[in-house]
Amino acid sequence: MTRITLSAFADEASKDFNAQIAALKRNDIYNIELRGLDGKNVSALTDDEAKAYAKTLRDNDVAVWSLGSPLGKIDITEPREKHEEMLRRLMTLADIFGTKRIRMFSYFVAREDYKKYRDEVIDRLRALVKIADGYMLCHENESAIYGATVDNCTDIYDNVDGIYSVFDSSNFIQWDENIEYAYDKLIKRADYIHAKDSRYSDKLIVPLGYGDGLYEKIFTNLEKDTTVTLEPHLFKFVGYSDIDKKELKGLFSFENSDQSFDAAVKALKEVLTKSGYREGENGTWIK
Repeated sequence: MTRITLSAFADEASKDFNAQIAALKRNDIYNIELRGLDGKNVSALTDDEAKAYAKTLRDNDVAVWSLGSPLGKIDITEPREKHEEMLRRLMTLADIFGTKRIRMFSYFVAREDYKKYRDEVIDRLRALVKIADGYMLCHENESAIYGATVDNCTDIYDNVDGIYSVFDSSNFIQWDENIEYAYDKLIKRADYIHAKDSRYSDKLIVPLGYGDGLYEKIFTNLEKDTTVTLEPHLFKFVGYSDIDKKELKGLFSFENSDQSFDAAVKALKEVLTKSGYREGENGTWIK
């Protein structure tokens, strides 16, 4: 039996924290990857703010899967100390929210400078792991960072003990990485998965199953229990002038972020069903 537990970036449903919880509950999702809370990034919360939010989550039976922090999302030439201090702060916040996972990145590096800054990236990541003793630094592949490519992600995971993988198909597609190659090299190394889909043809971010992200293949072939965090990125793309196909406007236009979030959840659950899963209890899907 394989179990998938659903999580989500609920700030894509609303900036308002109470509305985020409502969006999770009406979609039967009971885990959250915390990023924006009432318009404030999780890394900027005070202890008192974090404790109040944590209580609200507990009262609503919503668990924190990971802190969706911006750790490591600075240029590689910027001083490292600021983000090392950010990590120490995030560790305190992780304790308050009851999680050990902190989502992070591997520094902005231009494509042409990968070799030049490779050793600096690895050194900085090793330093972060040393600081994070007992916490899980979960690296997301992201456009424009060192870990934007499959080979660079492999380099990180091979050479930095204590860095965990967050597999994001859409981000590989946005960076023109071969998604089949990414799947073959990295999916078995993933600690968890971000559910966000894209198309190579126009780089449009679309609901799961409408893009090239291989999510049905990913879910079908999972060999271990896994958490999947929904990260829709749909509402902000409405109204793009280059979306000129009538059918796309009909399929992917939404009146508000709540509506786009619900549509993204529906698409995710449809892909899970096609992949042989059935809905269980408390936001779990079982095969």
